[in-house]
Amino acid sequence: VFYELNTVISHISTSDHLVVHIRIPESYTESQVVSFNANDKEGKDTGKNLFGANRRRSSTFVGNPVSQGDWVLFNDFAVSPADIDQVLDFRSPFRNPCVVRFKKVETKKSMVSHQAALCSITSEVFNSPSLALNRGPKSFVSLPLSSLPSNGDLVAIDCEFVALSTEEFKVLSDGTKVVMAPPRLSLARVSCLTGDGTVFIDDYIVTPEIVEDHLTRFSGLVPGDLDPKTSNHHLVPLRIAYMKLRHLVDRGCIFVGHGLNKDFRVINIFVPPENILDTVELYYLGHRKLSLAFLASYLLEEKIQGRIHDSIEDARTALKLYHKYQSFCDEGILQEKLHEIFEQGQIRNYK
Repeated sequence: VFYELNTVISHISTSDHLVVHIRIPESYTESQVVSFNANDKEGKDTGKNLFGANRRRSSTFVGNPVSQGDWVLFNDFAVSPADIDQVLDFRSPFRNPCVVRFKKVETKKSMVSHQAALCSITSEVFNSPSLALNRGPKSFVSLPLSSLPSNGDLVAIDCEFVALSTEEFKVLSDGTKVVMAPPRLSLARVSCLTGDGTVFIDDYIVTPEIVEDHLTRFSGLVPGDLDPKTSNHHLVPLRIAYMKLRHLVDRGCIFVGHGLNKDFRVINIFVPPENILDTVELYYLGHRKLSLAFLASYLLEEKIQGRIHDSIEDARTALKLYHKYQSFCDEGILQEKLHEIFEQGQIRNYK
């Protein structure tokens, strides 16, 4: 299934209004969009019925015809042509995407005439400075774009989340708990390591919303970690963190981690299944899904997630477990080891 981007609505913070980029659909091929000069009398006369006029006449943008597949920017009554690079460029601090709309397209057509737009990013964006006022020592190595992992390279990743709202539930008369609304989670920290274990991303995410619960037991985050006034971590806006991850996806990196399918779903970023190596699935035998702590304890003889969780430690542990999995496959003993792991898990109560 292929989807094509056809609408992006953005909020312009400097003037507090919305603009929209629209991709011209096939139905508008014959009736092209008209742009009027603000000082043109015809523009003043037809401005109130601009969209009606568009559908009745064919015209151009200063000599450039608008056809199916072209992008158009609507900014109040100003209408102008745009290209895909402008549509996808969110590096300006005053423009933030609000609504992104995709349309399902025919597979054959999409494969022939549509190519996925890569997330363009500069070295300054990828290595953007921390927003924290009290900057502590860096927990990662800044890599130039040319040295980042690329097609087929391993990237160990782990994400932590905070709750912007807690779970809503009710208890029935028989004592059954019914969840009315799940907690609303937000990405709070993301750590990425290269295949050799070098940490090159360790971003804490600033959120403009109030954090209801830091989920410290699972995330390792405490109040103040995401506040620019009190944090000494590397703080970035959510948009920057998304752009970094999307850039790594576009480069064709292979992501290694534990529970990645759930993490990527919560983050709301699509990663091709063939680019995900999830140790939850690699060590699954159909009985139950094993925790990272148990796998590390039994296979690596390492104790992790003691007092608090640490995403760098979890990502590095997942990378070690993947290499262990590879060695089992190379030796032809994978199934034997999986049965052994689950037998020992039952004996040790999976701890």
